[in-house]
Amino acid sequence: LYDGKDKHERNFILYQKTDKSDQRKNKQTILANYVHSMDAAHLNLIITLYDNDMSVIHDSVGIHVTEIEKAKQIAKETFVMMYTEYHKKEGNEVPEWLYEVRKSKYFIC
Repeated sequence: LYDGKDKHERNFILYQKTDKSDQRKNKQTILANYVHSMDAAHLNLIITLYDNDMSVIHDSVGIHVTEIEKAKQIAKETFVMMYTEYHKKEGNEVPEWLYEVRKSKYFIC
């Protein structure tokens, strides 16, 4: 990989496989990776429960315009179900706002 220091000089950084873990990098990325995995699990639940055609690209979905309300309701219900279960498993009280998601007009996850 070019290190970008001097446009006339080409320095390359070689990576070797090692048994050592980059603790700093792990600490910086763990939260983003965890959130991404929870989003992926939620999308998987939506796809599983949605019974019509759906196009999925990375973390986006495409559905027929007449199916938007149905898909939105499934997204809300699976979100509440997933995070209610998470809080209960962790031994935490389920926050009241979580149940309000079902009634929300807008829902972005």
